[in-house]
Amino acid sequence: MEVLTVDEDVEKNYMPSQWSPGLKGVARMQRFLHLCEIQGHHNNLVSPVEHVSYGPDERQGLNIMRCGTDETVLVFVHGGFWLEGDRHMHNFIAHGLHLHNITAVTLGYRLASPGSGLDHCVEDVVRGVEKVQELFPSSSILLSGHSAGGHLIMVALPRLSSLRGIRKVFCVSGVYSIQDVANTTVGVQIGFNSDQVEKFTVSPHPCYDQIELHLIVGQFDPPAFRKQAEKFAHRLARKGFRKRAVLVIPGEDHFSIVENLFYEKSPLTMCFAGRYEARKKRSKL
Repeated sequence: MEVLTVDEDVEKNYMPSQWSPGLKGVARMQRFLHLCEIQGHHNNLVSPVEHVSYGPDERQGLNIMRCGTDETVLVFVHGGFWLEGDRHMHNFIAHGLHLHNITAVTLGYRLASPGSGLDHCVEDVVRGVEKVQELFPSSSILLSGHSAGGHLIMVALPRLSSLRGIRKVFCVSGVYSIQDVANTTVGVQIGFNSDQVEKFTVSPHPCYDQIELHLIVGQFDPPAFRKQAEKFAHRLARKGFRKRAVLVIPGEDHFSIVENLFYEKSPLTMCFAGRYEARKKRSKL
């Protein structure tokens, strides 16, 4: 039986709250949670949130916030190192997206637990995305995920029965290599053994070349997140896939990049809407 232990240096490299400018640690996390709550209360939706289940567990659900004709639908999968968070606290993203005529869907999933691995997390994201495809058969679907949610979107994509309707995928501050986080507190708690590493590390797959794929990090994300994104982009290029540059958004940390989705002209909102113009060069691969 494999025994995983925490490596303090690796742990520090994957602690987003320690790399944020200004507030750090618990104070930064509290600010994030506070802004999610406050902005959720000021969403000003044109119609009530629709709750659609794709499984029996409460977490196996979609929150749908419609806008106009549903011509474009963005699905957001939350982060929280696979252990925390929920879809409800991210409903505020609809505020900025609706100003671009984009319907917002927050996708929930059963969280990991001690020793559980990621199997049911991945299974749920696959089922949730397929439910969106069923509900919006004529829409252009944009898939997005933040942090652990970015990882789950990338792992789910090759497991979908089809890519029907999916036009773009945004992996924001995502994790690609499970091996690289196996010796963090989270990796030890969930149980990132060799089997989990093999199953759920993101590897180049032809589906990533069939859609418009965006790899995004914030300027003040932990450097390890940016390094993972750049290594994955290199792997895609070596496989002969279309070259993907990692977009580094200036001024954003691991949390603000999501917090600011409340706003019509935040960098990530503009990325989702296809209207972002980088003021700085993309990182060179």
